[in-house]
Amino acid sequence: MELQILQWIQAVFTSDFLDQFFVTYTRLGDMGEIWIVLIIILLINKKTRKLGLLMAISLLSEFVLNDLIIKPLIARPRPFQVHEVALILEAPTSYAFPSGHTASSFAVVMVAFFKDYQFKFPLILLAALMAFSRLYLFVHWPTDVLAGLLLGTLVAYTVVMIDKRLTKPADSTV
Repeated sequence: MELQILQWIQAVFTSDFLDQFFVTYTRLGDMGEIWIVLIIILLINKKTRKLGLLMAISLLSEFVLNDLIIKPLIARPRPFQVHEVALILEAPTSYAFPSGHTASSFAVVMVAFFKDYQFKFPLILLAALMAFSRLYLFVHWPTDVLAGLLLGTLVAYTVVMIDKRLTKPADSTV
């Protein structure tokens, strides 16, 4: 079923423009560059510094969980490794599950969502595009992307809830 979804995406959406767009866009997430730049911009501004810090903590936490623990533990092969396809980008060398690009994207942007940041919806759109790029480029299975979305969202939620507990005003009743 997952292979059919990827083949359907290839059949319906493939175009020279989208090939170039998604190869370029997905590269912005190879090392989390797009999210690191966003975090730096937020850290520079005093009004958004805490949001940037929470995003950085979320991104780092997601990286440790996803890339250092879950991926090596599951060791799932990528779609192009089990179904012959002509890749239009350099083949990733890590395992497939969960999608690191998707997990890092949602780990960052869902902090913005949970903190009700004014630009949360455009950021969610950017994260969704990153997730779709991984399917379009045939480097992740749909369940890899779904797991990345869930992992990133869970990490972001956890970071925001821990921050909320740590910064909760002291109870003034005696």
